[in-house]
Amino acid sequence: MKTPAALLLCALSLSCGSNKSSTPSGPQSLNNGATLATVTSYWANEECVPGYVMGIEFAANDQFQTIITGSGPGSTTCVGNVGQYGQGGYLTLGGSCSGATGPNGSYMEIEEITSISGSTASGSMTASLTTSMQPGVTASNCAFTLVQGKQP
Repeated sequence: MKTPAALLLCALSLSCGSNKSSTPSGPQSLNNGATLATVTSYWANEECVPGYVMGIEFAANDQFQTIITGSGPGSTTCVGNVGQYGQGGYLTLGGSCSGATGPNGSYMEIEEITSISGSTASGSMTASLTTSMQPGVTASNCAFTLVQGKQP
């Protein structure tokens, strides 16, 4: 019996015990590389949450990294693992953060991403975000652009 991690890795690979190939869909289609060390691009947004610039990297091994810069000094970097993949393009993010805090005193972080559409292949992604910067508020229809290279 395969573990959930093995099943996810199997789903992310082009072959999983068969000769059929498939293109990842949903959240898995957003991956920027195999691991955070090998990502070659990231997702960028400057308008979703007013006053904040966001960058997100997703890796095929379930790792993510976000860098969020607010209108104040500094930025917050969060690194961790995708906690849950759900139906209809749903991700929960759980990790540790460091750097600047937002106006409410907490780290500026993305807690969950829903209603995901798009792919690395298309170079664009639309999603709704729940963040620590706007507790209890979901920012809808956030447009992200794929940027080549590592996050600054």
